[in-house]
Amino acid sequence: ISHTITNINGIRESVSMFGKFIHRQSNVSSGQSKALGSRVALLETFRCKSELRRFPPKRFMNVCIYPGTFDPITHGHLDVLERACRIFDRVIIAIAENQDKDPFFSPEKRLQLVNENLDRFPTATAMTFKGLLIDFAMEQEASVIIRGLRAVSDFEFEFQMANMNRHIGPGIETVLFMTKEGYNYTSSTLVKQVAEYGADVSKFVPDNVYQALQERLSSH
Repeated sequence: ISHTITNINGIRESVSMFGKFIHRQSNVSSGQSKALGSRVALLETFRCKSELRRFPPKRFMNVCIYPGTFDPITHGHLDVLERACRIFDRVIIAIAENQDKDPFFSPEKRLQLVNENLDRFPTATAMTFKGLLIDFAMEQEASVIIRGLRAVSDFEFEFQMANMNRHIGPGIETVLFMTKEGYNYTSSTLVKQVAEYGADVSKFVPDNVYQALQERLSSH
């Protein structure tokens, strides 16, 4: 019996020592795992930062369309363009050909007159287009159409057009810019009309447009 008890006590002691050994190993493994996990996380952080430097995320470009006949472009148009360039990443001046309206200048001449005034607007470009404005805006991946609003009388027409464009292209919004008080009574049509009667319109249009008007009127 005493021999059996001795053996049992020995087994208990062996089991106890084995348990302490397992506990110590567990603590060591846990510490090593934590240290390894920290090193992996740090390396992953460095890798992500390196990838971002090499391949920075693309920023959404906010493109707007500034449509009109621009027959011809005036200082009022340029004022709206200047303010639009401060808000949008890219502004596309969309020159409607509108041959049915018998324009004063050809689409090519209007495009030339606009382009000659874009040196101080590096984020602006000019293009001619036919057809629906909303289709052109979608082709250019624009999200906004901008229009100048000179007076309350313009609002009803612009309101109708904005609602129709929203119906055709729900993803494209219309933003109206209030013209400065110095330009709220001028328009391309009015400038042409008074110029035909010999009035000085140089303060309403850029120099190149004034020269083009004089040449066009003198040839008729």
